[in-house]
Amino acid sequence: MLELGIRSITQTLEACPVQYEGVLGDGRIFYFRARHEGWKFGVGETKDEAVGAAMGFNEGVFAMFGDHDNASWMPAAEAELLIADCVFEYFEKKGATS
Repeated sequence: MLELGIRSITQTLEACPVQYEGVLGDGRIFYFRARHEGWKFGVGETKDEAVGAAMGFNEGVFAMFGDHDNASWMPAAEAELLIADCVFEYFEKKGATS
């Protein structure tokens, strides 16, 4: 059975930009970045691939994007809720939550 969720999460920057990275239950890497008026989330086999997905450089890798009025100063609790939503969407797209 596939393990869902987040194995590890680290906040690498608190502001300008707000950044997180970590490992998902399936062993893939995720990257989250909030800056200016938006946030980005990417998943990949490596950190570089996850960052590339979040920045829109990789095709075929999971990514989500959204707007936020003051993303550069997004509170940690809000960022972590967004990350949890993105992780759920990632696993749902893989068909792992059914």
